[in-house]
Amino acid sequence: MGIASSRVGRKSFRVLTVTVVLAVAGAAVSACSADGAKPEPGASTPAPSTASTAPGSSGARTVAVFTPDRRLDEAELTRSGELLLGRAKARGLPDAQVAPVPGGLRLSVAGQVAADRLVALGRQAVLEFRPVLALAPGGTTQPVGGPDPLLTGTVPPDLASRFAALTCGASSAALTAPTDPGAALAVCGTVSKADPVAMKLALGPLAVRGVDVTKAAADFDSQYNRGWQVTLSFNPKGTTAFAEVTGKLAVQSDPANQIAILLDGTVVSHPAVIQSITGGEVVISGNYGEDEARDLAAVLTQGSLPATFQPSAATSAP
Repeated sequence: MGIASSRVGRKSFRVLTVTVVLAVAGAAVSACSADGAKPEPGASTPAPSTASTAPGSSGARTVAVFTPDRRLDEAELTRSGELLLGRAKARGLPDAQVAPVPGGLRLSVAGQVAADRLVALGRQAVLEFRPVLALAPGGTTQPVGGPDPLLTGTVPPDLASRFAALTCGASSAALTAPTDPGAALAVCGTVSKADPVAMKLALGPLAVRGVDVTKAAADFDSQYNRGWQVTLSFNPKGTTAFAEVTGKLAVQSDPANQIAILLDGTVVSHPAVIQSITGGEVVISGNYGEDEARDLAAVLTQGSLPATFQPSAATSAP
């Protein structure tokens, strides 16, 4: 959204009979209606994909060692092993096995698994929802306190210097930022997944935590032609928090009516909110492929790891 999308690229959305759509071109967040119904995937929805064994390689296994980006204690490593195994099973990888090794975890699954699937399994998967305070094009810096005719919204005084100095070019739009739950953030993002123009965003304190997500599922929305999407279900605490923040945002002017969705400190999207969402279920849709949606659902369902785990080059073992 932001400058480019709020006045040029924004689609017109309306309240649908079944689903409330909250977003703009290329990405959306929606919620079930009061009766809890949501669009059913069409009959042609592809079945869940799984790792497969290549012809002629009966009994072959993919083996990779996952190394954390910081030192973990024994309890953290044990918990990480449980989460990694749960993610692999949720992703449908057959006969998944996880064992501790010096400095990390060893994952072994039947068949062949692509490298990007392994990387997805090892991501930390810290999910956050934060209100958007201000937006500006990401390519230039502005003097602190100086006028910025392209800025929309209000940057908090204690964030002004960082926001003014931040530059987000095409190569830096996906950079992550430390996420202090109680502090405002200045981060890089894009207009939308469909419109990857670099933007910089000022975000408010954390409003809803990913730990309050109880379930995530990927499905194909053929009814409204939004492609692959991920449905999140909140626990009672998350349901209340999400209803409260979306209710406050819905009455604000652009861009203060937007909510940023961050995964591992990176802005995934920042859709506009049109009304309070009270049902405890949110649909994130956009330009997802099947594998991307299923990978995201698997890691969000299992919860976040205490660190990011980088997989080694996968090897094949009998």
